[in-house]
This record gives sequence, structure tokens and C-alpha cells, in this order.
Amino acid sequence: MNCPQYANLVPAFHGRPPIVFNRLEIVPAEYTRCDYLPIKMPNNGMIKVPDNLRWVGRFVDCIAVIENLAADTYWYLTAKYGYVGADGGNRPGWHCDGYLTDDITYIWSDRSATEFCLQEFNLTPDHHISLIEMEQQARHENIRTFGDGNIVRLDQYNVHRVAKCAPGLRCFLKLSISKEQYNLTGNAHNYLFDYKWDMHERALERNHPQRDYES
Repeated sequence: MNCPQYANLVPAFHGRPPIVFNRLEIVPAEYTRCDYLPIKMPNNGMIKVPDNLRWVGRFVDCIAVIENLAADTYWYLTAKYGYVGADGGNRPGWHCDGYLTDDITYIWSDRSATEFCLQEFNLTPDHHISLIEMEQQARHENIRTFGDGNIVRLDQYNVHRVAKCAPGLRCFLKLSISKEQYNLTGNAHNYLFDYKWDMHERALERNHPQRDYES
């Protein structure tokens, strides 16, 4: 399989560049809204993607080549394809995926690539306060994007936000790798696995996908 290759590795600080991989072509099969669908469970090396999301397979397969299928991790798939307005279909505002965790996130979009702010940030170890600090400290001249159609690897050190875009169709894919359950209401359920989780309500503002965000 012709999968993307590493482009760069950089030292860790909040506001560092992400790791960017080569372009990947994906053609959506149908309008889709699927949030944090577990496609791999701990102590199970099998990836299980429902048939209606098979068109996302190349994205998942390429990440499976890059990442070790660690026995103690969950893999969560987010797929969004449909009409969006100027907000790009996601919550606005600077943030870090998996803030204060070792979670890894891969993203891909066919247009209006995610914006990153490449500068050092001085952040409080608090999920709510740090969001305010990112908004206050981000400087316009440090905003960069890394191309439509590229797979981009993020960790907690990459400060980013959804880009403004012209209204129209947009496809956005995300794969999150974590040792924790993402168990908030509204997350998708994968009926190819036998599991039952206690689900917890989302906050009105941006959620960390783990329940610990509210505690």
C-alpha cells in the first residue's frame, strides 16, 4: 500500500508544528456524521470498521502502518462529510487535542485545512483556563496550514483550530489513539464489538473526550 511517510519531527513545546505526511486521496461514499467510534479495543489487535465507513479505510490503514497497535489502546474514528458553513463544521477556537495526556490524533480534510499557531505558549495545566490563554496569546503572524489532503499527526503540544471556509461540502476525518474510554453522550457505538459503557453528559463548551475533563 502506498501510505504517507514522515515529514518532520520537532522538540516538544505547546505551539510546536505537527508531523505532516504526504497527500492521501479519499472519495467519500455518502454523507456521514460519526463521532469517536471505537474501532479498536484494548487487548484486541483487530480493527473493526462498519461497512458504511469502508470508504475511510485507506485513512485507517495508513495510520495502522505508522502506529503500533499497542495492546492497551483504544482507537476512535471520527468521520464528517456534508454541507458546512463558515465554521467548517467543528467547534471554533484554539485548543490542543488530548491536552495533559499522551493521546495521539491523526486528522485529514479535503479542504479548509486545520490552522496551527506555531509559537511557544505559556499554558496553565487546566482544561478550561488554558483555552482562554491560547486565545489571548496566539499571534496572527504565526498561523500556518499544512495543505488539503495531507494526513497530520497531533499530540497535546499542537495548538490548532478549525479554519474558516466557504460554505459547501467538506470531508473531515480524525483518528484518536488513547488508553482511556471516550465515553461522552453522542459518541458513536460500534456494534461489531460487544461492550457497554457508562456514558456521561457533555459540557456546553469544548469537551476533552474523556470524562476526566469535567472532574
